[in-house]
Amino acid sequence: MKTPSNRIFLDCLKRNRFVFPVFLLIFALEALIFSLYSLPAEPLLYALLLSFLLCVFIFVCSFLRSLRRQKEFDRAKKSVPNDTDAIPLPENLSEEQYVEIIALLSQELNRLNLRLSEERSGMQDYYTAWVHNIKTPIAVLKLRIGDGMPELRSELFRIEQYADMALNYIRIESETNDLLPCECKLDQIICDSVRKFAPQFISKKLRMKYESTDCTVVTDRKWLGFIIDQLLSNAVKYTDSGFVEITYSQETSTLYVKDSGIGIPACDLPRIFEKGFTGSNGRAESKSTGFGLYMCKKACGMLGIRIAATSEPGLGTEFSLIFPKR
Repeated sequence: MKTPSNRIFLDCLKRNRFVFPVFLLIFALEALIFSLYSLPAEPLLYALLLSFLLCVFIFVCSFLRSLRRQKEFDRAKKSVPNDTDAIPLPENLSEEQYVEIIALLSQELNRLNLRLSEERSGMQDYYTAWVHNIKTPIAVLKLRIGDGMPELRSELFRIEQYADMALNYIRIESETNDLLPCECKLDQIICDSVRKFAPQFISKKLRMKYESTDCTVVTDRKWLGFIIDQLLSNAVKYTDSGFVEITYSQETSTLYVKDSGIGIPACDLPRIFEKGFTGSNGRAESKSTGFGLYMCKKACGMLGIRIAATSEPGLGTEFSLIFPKR
């Protein structure tokens, strides 16, 4: 941000605030001496004029120097976050002290950032290993249960979904990602997600409406599948009866996921993609974590997809995924 000239001028006045009072004091002493010795006033006035012009010259030079110096600082402010060497060289002892303090603070900040990065990396490794390890007993329990005990299978499915969400959250918040964009058959991705949630639809007696479409999109198969999974999970979670519908518009390259659930209040709708926001529905039924739609938004950002939602309480919710043009 560029420093305004009027602020530089006021600062220059402040730094030279003793020049004019000293000048007036010297002039008063000269006038006193001239009056004591009964000397003519003309030389005194001439000396006053020269002294005043000298003061103005000193002030103008100081102001121009301040302008030049401030331009150096303005240039430095643009690059200092990435390069502390851009700080202008000090011109006096005070500036040297400030530069040394900045260097010490920069070293401490780098040390803290390195430590934070190491701790974050260790935490990500731990949770990644935890998620992978927890999947083993889940798989064993699913084999032991078989096709019986549908309620228990449903709860195991939810546990597995939450474990996958934790793993994807670690990946989506990391500085790197594993994106692999390619041409994907949209039907295959949607069918995989629908097949995964089929037992949930059956247990709640929800109708699944989907017409196959022979469309190809350029995206990352895994992350698009994750987005659709989250939207279907929300649809099943907040729909007790009725239907869940998936449609695709080739004209607008938009995928729609619609349900006949409880809907989202108008006051909550603008904030549903915020991190940790549960809304009135989530707080009332204690079903929401506030991370599912946030992660959908982040994943859509990585894929270049625009996500939006429309809803009416009591009539359901519709999410739209607008794919980028080729």
